Amino acid sequence: MTDIANRTAFITGGANGIGLGIARSLARTRAKLALVDLDANALERANAELSELTEVFTPCSTSVTATPTHAWRMKRSRSFARYRS
Repeated sequence: MTDIANRTAFITGGANGIGLGIARSLARTRAKLALVDLDANALERANAELSELTEVFTPCSTSVTATPTHAWRMKRSRSFARYRS
């Protein structure tokens, strides 16, 4: 397998089930993780567990039908500001 230490994996559904299982496997290889999930409480628990193994970023819980929260808008605007003309 290719060495993925210090690379970043973006995992949707990363707080439960298969997504969490994948996150755990990648955390053991020291990959950095960006997790999003609909379940905010499970996302916090996953962050606490996985951050003991590697660097974890959990911006907020997500839903494809919900309006983004103010925090997510702020992070998005700062993240993509460099691409605006």
